[in-house]
Amino acid sequence: MATKSPEIPPESSATLNDELSVGSAEVCKDDEFYFNFVTFKVENCLFRVPRHELEQQSTVFHDMFGLPPVGGKENVEGESDNNPILLDSVSRDVFKLLLKLLYPPRSKDISSSLTLEQCTSLLKVTHMWDFERINLIIKNRIRKDLWPTIPCADKIKLAHDYEIKDWYADAYCDLAIRTKPLSVEDGWKLGLEFSIKMGQVRERVAAAASKPNEMRKQAVARSTIDEIFFATQQTKDQMSVSGDMWEDEEAEGKDEEAAEVLEGVAKGASSCDCGSNGNLFSDNGWGFVLRRCADTNIERSDPSLMEYHVARIRFLSMTLALTIFLLVLFAELIQWIGQSVLSELAYSIHLRIFYASKVAQQRALKNEILTAKAELLQTSSQDQFAKWAKLRRRVDKGLAELEQLNSELGSARNAYKLKFNTFIWLLTTGVQFVIGWWYRKSAVFYLPPGWLGPAAWFLSLPFAPSGSVSCGAWQMVCRRVIKVGERTVRDLTVTSIPTEQEGEKGKKEQ
Repeated sequence: MATKSPEIPPESSATLNDELSVGSAEVCKDDEFYFNFVTFKVENCLFRVPRHELEQQSTVFHDMFGLPPVGGKENVEGESDNNPILLDSVSRDVFKLLLKLLYPPRSKDISSSLTLEQCTSLLKVTHMWDFERINLIIKNRIRKDLWPTIPCADKIKLAHDYEIKDWYADAYCDLAIRTKPLSVEDGWKLGLEFSIKMGQVRERVAAAASKPNEMRKQAVARSTIDEIFFATQQTKDQMSVSGDMWEDEEAEGKDEEAAEVLEGVAKGASSCDCGSNGNLFSDNGWGFVLRRCADTNIERSDPSLMEYHVARIRFLSMTLALTIFLLVLFAELIQWIGQSVLSELAYSIHLRIFYASKVAQQRALKNEILTAKAELLQTSSQDQFAKWAKLRRRVDKGLAELEQLNSELGSARNAYKLKFNTFIWLLTTGVQFVIGWWYRKSAVFYLPPGWLGPAAWFLSLPFAPSGSVSCGAWQMVCRRVIKVGERTVRDLTVTSIPTEQEGEKGKKEQ
């Protein structure tokens, strides 16, 4: 026998519907944890993933999802498996790797096990879709772990294909100092003009490598690369390595004049030190100016502005040497004048500024004591005992107050001496030590090759590049030159004094 469900009175049913409608009106979607899903079709496989990570980490997907639907809200692409978003420019495996890196926590486990082929494919996808975070993960993986295993030509091709400017210097240098000659395969990858220019670089490196010196080879390679590859207006930062890496100039007139200025700058810069590493690739050297001139249309069309930047960099390249020289000169001047003399002079100024009231009180108290003592000596202790006793107490009280005041000023003098000596040490020895340590791996300037022969390494101690003058060596040279100059001036001064005295003596005898 079927059980009949209890009937709900009409009034109760209406009340229940009202409560449900009120409850449904209070429901809202959380801004952070209410996920919208999107469906992709890659090859013959469907992927359905949360949309928020794609929007947050890729400007391409963010702009795409922000577009109004083409077929109306009823037929939005990616909303269902029947109408997915088609991705034809990527393979199924590469897209799956991208999703593993995109959605944690799998990204921690997979990034360290990616192969070179997978990293190359992911570089293409992340560059195309503008995934900055994942693109940085892939580049770090290649640079830290896979870089030695990549052929030199492939390094250059990767750097240019995906606009990784930080790789240009090392990739070019690796191919320039490689002992294996350029192959036909390298020529197909890099292009004819690039291969010819790289051949010029390798010839100069081979000519400079008569003695086995890896750092010397790298310095010559980087300097020559800047001169050949980055010294003309034909160089572009966004180059296509596979077909035509070097675009033709479209502008004439001032652009040709700017190119001539760049060539002249490169020729002058290739023979001097222009940065901390002694080559044009340094961001503080000529390479920065040349690449900036090639990047900016305003500077490219204005040779005078370009020459201004070159002159400015040339001035900045000498600041380290000039700063060290001035610091050493300042320290030697203090030693020549005498630290005690400077201390007494500065202490007198210090007293007048910070202890003027106490100095005035001390001077007045001394005058009062001297006056009381003089009057005490003129007073008889027998005939005028009362007056004599009063003056005696006055003198004793003044001496006690003067002793206390002298004690306070003495303590202040000791504290001042400690501060003054510390300040002088910081200005002389401390600053020189800090600069020497901070720029311990930097070259103040480079010596021409072959000047000192095997002894050139001594001037680069302890950590500066070979063939350069380190901060420590430059400090010693400056100190020695200043001492020689000081001794010369002192000898000239001493010899001139007897001559003047002899002249005055002769005049008196006459």
